[in-house]
Amino acid sequence: MEGELSPKQREIVESDNESILVIAGPGTGKTKVVTERIKFVLTKLKGNFHVLALTFTNKAADEMKERMMDVSNLEKRVFVGTIHSFCYKVLRDRGKPIGIDGDIHILNSLEDKKSVLLEALDFDLDITNSLKEMNNDKDREKLLSHWINIISQFKRQLILPESVTDERDRRIYQAYDAALKSSNLMDFDDLLIKTYELFIRSPGTADLYRRQYRYICVDESQDLNYAQYEIIKLLCQSNIRNVVMVGDPNQSIFGFIGSSPKYMEQFKEDFYARTITLEENFRSARAIIEAAHKLMPEFQVSERLPIEGMVSLIVGQDEEREADLVLERLLKLAEKEYRPMKGVIDWEKFALIGRNRYVLNQIETKLKSKGIPYYKLELDQQLDESELIKEFELALEILSNPQDMLHLGELLTRWKSMINPRELVGKDIDRRNMIEKMRMLGGTNGEIISNALNKIDDFDSNFSLKDSLEYLTGYVETSLEKYDRELVLKDIKEWHNRWTSYLRNSNHNQRSLGSYLNYVLEENAQSSRKNGIALLTIHSAKGLEFDLVALMGMVEGVFPDYRAKGDQMVEERRNAFVSLTRSKRLLLLSYPRTRQMPWGETIISKPSRFLKEIGLLEE
Repeated sequence: MEGELSPKQREIVESDNESILVIAGPGTGKTKVVTERIKFVLTKLKGNFHVLALTFTNKAADEMKERMMDVSNLEKRVFVGTIHSFCYKVLRDRGKPIGIDGDIHILNSLEDKKSVLLEALDFDLDITNSLKEMNNDKDREKLLSHWINIISQFKRQLILPESVTDERDRRIYQAYDAALKSSNLMDFDDLLIKTYELFIRSPGTADLYRRQYRYICVDESQDLNYAQYEIIKLLCQSNIRNVVMVGDPNQSIFGFIGSSPKYMEQFKEDFYARTITLEENFRSARAIIEAAHKLMPEFQVSERLPIEGMVSLIVGQDEEREADLVLERLLKLAEKEYRPMKGVIDWEKFALIGRNRYVLNQIETKLKSKGIPYYKLELDQQLDESELIKEFELALEILSNPQDMLHLGELLTRWKSMINPRELVGKDIDRRNMIEKMRMLGGTNGEIISNALNKIDDFDSNFSLKDSLEYLTGYVETSLEKYDRELVLKDIKEWHNRWTSYLRNSNHNQRSLGSYLNYVLEENAQSSRKNGIALLTIHSAKGLEFDLVALMGMVEGVFPDYRAKGDQMVEERRNAFVSLTRSKRLLLLSYPRTRQMPWGETIISKPSRFLKEIGLLEE
């Protein structure tokens, strides 16, 4: 290990009885530092303790675990996962002091949250009448989304409903929380605020985790929000100083969910932490590093790769021509450098990035027409496209949480059933009985889903989805037409992938239907890489790297976004920095001279200010 680490990396890995803030820019080997740190603590330091390693995504957690496969009893001695998954585990295992007993059922999609809120507000005539008086459905939906966002902000700031000063906001917040509780549901923000509440109200529980986790590592710390940071503080208090927090302020791009690099500075004060900056870059070619430095001068690199690399600009007359020119360049580069002697092009080394998903519409159409493989990653990506598997997922949600009227109502609506979900819901309902009711109510899909569910031996311990998925596969392959079969099999394959990932990331004696569905929810927003060219929004590109990146739509109003002001413009700069540094060798930036607006008008584009700063346009 020592021969593979730089002196600064070794200093971090082998530290003891102190807290360290590691400033690690892109390509500086931060994942290696964190994993080698954990390995060192477990193999070289004596004592009966566990290590807590908190990541920002499940993908990062998977990568860390793969790098530590050689550590014996890893699963028993280390928790590696997102802070939300850690909080889920804490509440599931020790949540009784605040009324949580057993599996936790998570509500994630915005549409589901709005449905819960709308039903909850039926009991508040004043607010309900305000909604009814609005001119159209679009305005009502916008207002509901606004209220959900306000509630989320309160929870991320650890503000309980009774502490909200504005009367209307307090009533809306209280109604929403009461509706969640009545259906035995939580949202992801609840995982944080309720874990904080548990540690405050039950000091003995907090102390239990402090004694267990004497060494803590926090990855991507620039993405912490207030609630997450406060939970980390409660886990440590004054008696734990072995905390290594790794991050890069220049890559803080999740301000819209309350994340801020200021908690890195606060960590230095609260933990008396020493700062170590990693400046060697082991990822990107020199031309890319120089462009990133021009954009973010505080990005310093002491050592870099000898590869020169390339940064170039492409300008199209309009958005369609921009897409044509970018694709032409990709094809030339692919033919020259990424096609083996007698093989196919390795498209997985290419990524197309846009400030928003609409930027990539034109080039997606052209990739499709030429038969070039590609895939999309978006933070709001849904798992299921086929009706059968979506209904199967809803059925699992209902069996996991017998009080879940929201998903039961959705399933009954899909099956065109007139039965009120309240007639079927209850704490004491037998799962097998519910499966048979689904068989009777759901027609052909209901029968197939019921058969699949009956393949599950136990929902609460030693839970397994393997036989159910195999049954669904067999049914689809023998009973559906070719076109329908392709779509459903694609969804089943995704469920197989999720199941395999869950097996790898869960303790065998703590597996249950509820914990599996919670894992799937997190995975939906953190999809793995697939075959072909990656089409990414900036936020979904975080943490990924490619040989060639094309950053498209570089015009004022798109990138930077037209809404960005003040601190938001600072974050737009960070967005650009993150985008550039996803590339290892070749970087293309492009923009159209004209754009067609959604209402039909064609406007002249102004090149992004970032292109000038990088040096691709003359002043």
